[in-house]
Amino acid sequence: TLDDAVLRIIKDETRLKVPPAVLAGSIATRRIFDHPNRSNRGRTITRAYLIQLRDDPDGLPKVQGGGEAAAAQWISLADLNPEQIFE
Repeated sequence: TLDDAVLRIIKDETRLKVPPAVLAGSIATRRIFDHPNRSNRGRTITRAYLIQLRDDPDGLPKVQGGGEAAAAQWISLADLNPEQIFE
């Protein structure tokens, strides 16, 4: 399923040390972005996930990016630049 694929990619690309059941239970919402003219590359359909981990006194779990996610890191939602994540 798409959910299984997302969870597998998160684990493979970030080496996130969160049990699979906890990660799956942390999916807060899913959304499809499918407007026909949303991408300069042509028809593009994106399924996005919002995963909210519980607050932990030790902070967020460590991320060790690899492959396509070599630069993976935690950032604040307030610091996201929509122009950089559109495409």
